[in-house]
Amino acid sequence: MSDVCIISPFRTQLNIIESKLKKVGLGELTLLPSYLIQGHEFQAVVLTTFEPLESDGTSSNPTKSLTNPQIFNTAVSRSKSFVVAVGDPFSLLKAEMQFPDRCWKHYLRICLENNTIFFPESYKQKQRDNLKKKLSTELLGIPVKAKSVDYITHSDQISPFLPSKTN
Repeated sequence: MSDVCIISPFRTQLNIIESKLKKVGLGELTLLPSYLIQGHEFQAVVLTTFEPLESDGTSSNPTKSLTNPQIFNTAVSRSKSFVVAVGDPFSLLKAEMQFPDRCWKHYLRICLENNTIFFPESYKQKQRDNLKKKLSTELLGIPVKAKSVDYITHSDQISPFLPSKTN
């Protein structure tokens, strides 16, 4: 699993994630702060987008933040195969407003168009659909009908955030 890297702007957050991963037997994943990823390459990258924000919703440390277009671009380009971003899309959109290039807006729009945005399984389907509609309105300026996605249960030993395959 060394081909998977978890990236965060904050070392403290990575330390917490690392301790939790070790408890479930996944301690061999690579964890790097966003400011140390240059020159690395992985099959998959997981971006943890939680960070402290100022009262106006902007990043408290824009030089390390994944909302910074240069950091975002470097982080996303570290992956050979795929990128998973974990966090609140609405906070990301607000936090990146301080930058002229709106990378997360573009990224989230692509995810929305490809139906690859997932909200927690604990939310009822109607809640998930409403959040997708709200996000599409913010991204595209017009409401888009959100597609329902079936979720795989934990008992299937696969992530509950991946859509199930229906034959």
